[in-house]
Amino acid sequence: MRASFLAFALLFGCAQTPDKDYDRWKRELEMQEEGKTPLWATIDHPVAMAFVAGGPGSFKYKTSGRGGPGRRETTNANLYRVAYMAPMGAMIDFMHTTEDMSSGTSADDFDIWFFANRPLWPNKRLRFQTRPGGYFQKLNLKKAQPGDFEPWTLGFRFELEGEVDIVKAYRFNLSAYASGRIGGGWGRTKVNGVEDGTTSWGYGWEAGVRAQYQRWFLAASWIDKTTQMGGSSLYSEGEYGFAGGMLSVGLRW
Repeated sequence: MRASFLAFALLFGCAQTPDKDYDRWKRELEMQEEGKTPLWATIDHPVAMAFVAGGPGSFKYKTSGRGGPGRRETTNANLYRVAYMAPMGAMIDFMHTTEDMSSGTSADDFDIWFFANRPLWPNKRLRFQTRPGGYFQKLNLKKAQPGDFEPWTLGFRFELEGEVDIVKAYRFNLSAYASGRIGGGWGRTKVNGVEDGTTSWGYGWEAGVRAQYQRWFLAASWIDKTTQMGGSSLYSEGEYGFAGGMLSVGLRW
């Protein structure tokens, strides 16, 4: 088990500083086996985590301009997330409306993001991590009405997360964290069955707390993210997003 863990650490550390990452993980494992140290006392900060998450919130959708009356609607929705964060990582978000908009329209939003995940300023109590990478996002509507837009985007996204420890015990850690992201890209948007090339940019934030025992953690957070569409001959305004609470459970190492 120990050998396989070190091999795993080495494999995913090689993208950045493999020797440093290997030595750090090895030192931590040895000291924990000897019962000499609290969970994060001897390392710069936790590097990797894997988790699943989900929660209820609201989907907002705005459009106006050519080909339809436009919308200004907010409806109930759920967001589901699967994420793996090591020196390289990936995050998949899937949002689904649980309540129809007017005219019986429902929405699904799919977002997959691949990124590098590296520390900006290592510290034993206060930590920052940067996540630059590329993403693909697509919004699908069922029973779309005249003037509704359905875009997809390929682009680049950057996220910065800060985390501070509130409680540091022998095998328990309680921390507060917050992250902000911004990104943009190019794609195509469909309105009334016609497609046109468009640009988009997105921004968002998340804030919450993480409670960790041994390697397991549970987190509660609030998330808010928005995508704004660039100008097009098919519409004059396009915006959508999600805001709501989220619970996460997973492993951290």
